[in-house]
Amino acid sequence: MHVEPVGSGNEGLVKTARLLAARHSMGAHDIQVLKEGERLAMEIHLEVEESLTLSEAHGLVTAFENALREAVPGIDQIVTHIDPVGEVSALQQSEPVDDALIREVFEMIRAGRGLLFAPRNLAVRRTGDSLSVSFVLPMPSTISIAEAHAAGELVEKDLRGRLAGLERVVIRVEPWEGASSGGRAVAPQS
Repeated sequence: MHVEPVGSGNEGLVKTARLLAARHSMGAHDIQVLKEGERLAMEIHLEVEESLTLSEAHGLVTAFENALREAVPGIDQIVTHIDPVGEVSALQQSEPVDDALIREVFEMIRAGRGLLFAPRNLAVRRTGDSLSVSFVLPMPSTISIAEAHAAGELVEKDLRGRLAGLERVVIRVEPWEGASSGGRAVAPQS
């Protein structure tokens, strides 16, 4: 059984793009809507099955772009990046790496920003010439997901600024038990 995603008719631009992508058998991420005066543009990554040919993937994307232009007549430009997804694309050979250097960098971030900063479940891996770091970053439970995401981005920026060859950073933000009363979880230095 195939079910088409159905919108209510009053979605915003991002939700409309996601619904249309799903209707065209694609996932969508990294959606950015750019407003330049009265003009609208969208940059979007569309996920297609990795077994498709370039011609097939391009056909899906073109149909999506046409449907989006029809649904949102005011959009002037759509820039689409096609990402292949599937088991082959996702599987990477990796090996664990000593995490001592990453822990030192965490300490520098903590000291430099004066933060409530207690990353857990650190995993450091090497895939070819690339370094990958993932960890859980507890945050006060009362902050918004937008604030938590922005805080995670600050930590990622700090990591990338201190570690050459760092290709992938995956940060899972989650509520920090006992930190719900607030405090400076991860915030820009003033």
